[in-house]
Amino acid sequence: MSPAVPPLAFRPAAVLKRLRGPSRACPLSLRDAVGALLTEPVHLPLVVGAGGPALRGALVAAREARSALGLSLPAGAGPERWFDAVASEADRLAPGLPLLLAAPVRLAAGEGVEAARARRWVHRLAEAGMTHLVLDLDGLSADARAEEAARAADPAHEVGLGVECLLPAGADALPEPEEAFALLAELASLGASPDLAGVRCPAPADAPGAAAQAERLLALAGAAGGVALCRRGPGAGAVAPLLPAGAVRAWDDGGLAAAAAAGPSGADGAGPGAAGPGEGIPGPGRDGAPEAAEAMAYAAAAAFLDAIGAAGGAEELAAALARAREE
Repeated sequence: MSPAVPPLAFRPAAVLKRLRGPSRACPLSLRDAVGALLTEPVHLPLVVGAGGPALRGALVAAREARSALGLSLPAGAGPERWFDAVASEADRLAPGLPLLLAAPVRLAAGEGVEAARARRWVHRLAEAGMTHLVLDLDGLSADARAEEAARAADPAHEVGLGVECLLPAGADALPEPEEAFALLAELASLGASPDLAGVRCPAPADAPGAAAQAERLLALAGAAGGVALCRRGPGAGAVAPLLPAGAVRAWDDGGLAAAAAAGPSGADGAGPGAAGPGEGIPGPGRDGAPEAAEAMAYAAAAAFLDAIGAAGGAEELAAALARAREE
């Protein structure tokens, strides 16, 4: 992938410190990426649990679609080793491709053991080269959410990384616009506005369910006060076409690429033969199993990128960052 203006110069200092030797792997801060794209109708894709075959398949799919790509730390993985694996594979398969590296942080209130552990985890993630912290506020009481989120975001903001706050669920699982507005307004008053407000969504059961979810997301976008939304969960392809461009800025794949890599049942029921040709998928292995897993992940990631309209986003992001630098 060779955009007209490779955004390598925008890699955060923590990323450059972690890269081993000369590298064209291009992890960027979510803060820089979202800020640059707020005036552009570009969608950022996020692939959940991107390790091994899912990582390689997603990188090739994004390279071919000329899309930026978000990747999230797989459950149980050490952030340092995962960063090294992502950097190595990106340098080999998608040099110069804009990447966002996300990791979850479950917050706990006060000064207890859990709160101290969460703060140590935030510092570790920042030093490990993550560029995007996802703050889960569900373990906090309503009156503590903004203050604890602001405290957790401080180390990330100090080194220029991005922060996403997952909006707490309402009575019907989806966040309530009024509650989202109040939380984001309080965060703004503390000088800790997130770069993304995450909305956890179930997969729509049918077309009316997708339409209702799109309506709620549109209401949340209006209540967010300029904070970009990220839809998290399966079913992005059913909801994305129902929203105007830019109403939701980032979408995750609901773990479909990772599920596709895990076995023949794959994502959305895709079985053997659904992966397509899989050109460019690396990884010789015993009995062809790694190649098959990567091809399945590639197919799932490619379908996801197409469903949310992410094609060409890498070039748009590179151009937007270049304009920001000139200004």
